[in-house]
Amino acid sequence: MIAGRAPSWRWGALIAAGMVASVLPVPGQLVFAAGAVAVLGLPHGASDLAVVPGPRRVSFLLAYGLVILAVLGLWLMAPPIALVGFLVLSAVHFAIDGRDVDLASDRNAGWGLGALLVAGPALLHRQALSGLFASVVQPEAATMLAGAMQVVAIVALVPVIRALMADRPITGSSRVEVIVGLAATLILPPLVGFACGFVLLHARGQTLERQRDLGCASLRDYGHRIAPVLLGAVMVLAGVVLLFTRIALDGTAMLFACIAALAVPHMLVTPLWRRERYGNAVLAG
Repeated sequence: MIAGRAPSWRWGALIAAGMVASVLPVPGQLVFAAGAVAVLGLPHGASDLAVVPGPRRVSFLLAYGLVILAVLGLWLMAPPIALVGFLVLSAVHFAIDGRDVDLASDRNAGWGLGALLVAGPALLHRQALSGLFASVVQPEAATMLAGAMQVVAIVALVPVIRALMADRPITGSSRVEVIVGLAATLILPPLVGFACGFVLLHARGQTLERQRDLGCASLRDYGHRIAPVLLGAVMVLAGVVLLFTRIALDGTAMLFACIAALAVPHMLVTPLWRRERYGNAVLAG
């Protein structure tokens, strides 16, 4: 993840909107989280095809599609396994994505931050998080999962606090970014807190990095470059929503499934098909 400036007024606006959403009922918080992840988070993954060398794109798209189908099948047949696997994979992805271009970062704090982006909401909102998980797994399992995540959050917080006190970089994010993003993740309700933390501490930096990878002069240029793939991603999400609506899946469970359907191939397939992080070999084709 590339280093960025402290959060601008736009990110302050995101946090403010999150605070407003926090006083809404859970369906309103669900709408906020879905909107924030789709509008501000999806663009960084929509450039996956653009950073894969041309000769490898056909096999890349095939693998991407097969993983999407596998993820959806797992959510239909074994939701508990799908949920736990997705949470663990996400924490690992948040911890290591971009580390190879940011060797000065505190590695332990990087792992801690990755874990906190996923488990952090359980620290102060374990019961609420358990209620959300109950839409996917049995209530007893949901309670156990939320409790385990609370323990993970406590442990993960230690290296992050140490790094902040020593003013050591954490995966390329500025000290203010980490403080603001973590505060939102820990304090705001789970759905809202995750959305704000994800956008500020992961999606933002990765979008700027992809913009640089592709040689786009501005985010507008980057948006034009990825527009066809972004449209395809929206169509995939619409298909997932229609599929799970037919089986009367809970809205929260549907959000988890939609995010997983696009996030898992982004986390697993793209790194395998991308030969190098920078250079003409990636951008050619």
